[in-house]
Amino acid sequence: MIELDLNLSYLAQHFQIAPTKLAQYKNKSIQEILEEEVKAGNLQALQFASSISDPSQLAKLFSLANYCNRYLIIKGLDDDILGKILEKLPTQDLLSGIHYFNMDKLFEMLEELPPEELLNVVFQKFGLANIVQLMNVDELDAFFESPNVERADIQKTFKQFDKELLDKIMFQSLGMDTREKSRKEIFEHIASMDDTQFNQFILGMKKNHKQALVFGMCQNDKKLMLELDPKAIVRPLMALEKGEIIKCMEVLDPKFVIPMIQELPEELVQVVAAQIDPMQFADILIKNCPDILSKIKI
Repeated sequence: MIELDLNLSYLAQHFQIAPTKLAQYKNKSIQEILEEEVKAGNLQALQFASSISDPSQLAKLFSLANYCNRYLIIKGLDDDILGKILEKLPTQDLLSGIHYFNMDKLFEMLEELPPEELLNVVFQKFGLANIVQLMNVDELDAFFESPNVERADIQKTFKQFDKELLDKIMFQSLGMDTREKSRKEIFEHIASMDDTQFNQFILGMKKNHKQALVFGMCQNDKKLMLELDPKAIVRPLMALEKGEIIKCMEVLDPKFVIPMIQELPEELVQVVAAQIDPMQFADILIKNCPDILSKIKI
């Protein structure tokens, strides 16, 4: 049984009974009061049950504008209904629950987001350059080895490099002095490599040259950013406070935040869920909790 701070004047008005008589029903459920009033010949009690199908009426009766009342009811609901409540919350309300996670868990959950969603979060504060400059060699190599990264993508970006950078790459990676060679000759040499030689050439490049290549490729084709390691995408956020990170997450659709909230202990999920709009909550109760009147006592 759930004891709420009910709107007794509203209850008395619909039952058409004096507050003194209503006090006699202390600790009884609303359903029990209905049944006793019907037995006593109170026709208003019969009509009252049907009026409760209106969310605005239920919201007034249960004083659902009161956060504590919503919370107390939610504590007695099953997980399925709790899930329906979370689906009604806007992202900003859901994110209030993210504060309960430590930073390690927060980054772990961010890394599990679809890459495009994660990038959208990070881009609220940082750019592609911030991501790439923090990537380590293993992450850079993994990008080049992705089945979705084509040799043609790499060669296209090489052609955008200035001659001085090309000369440095050719010398440091292959030991070739190309200062006296034209850009065309350099590109012809790269194109002449078989796939094994080309892969060795790319993976043998200096870290800063790999970063320049990854940055250029992702600028040329935004879809290639989806091939970046989630850990690399998240890394710039590590310079921020938790509140700043959560602010960046406001761009997420609620469907991506709800699974995070559901990882909290049940009592904390209930705290988050109790933020629901009173009218929306009343509607959920009517549709999913037909026995709610029997659970609420005065």
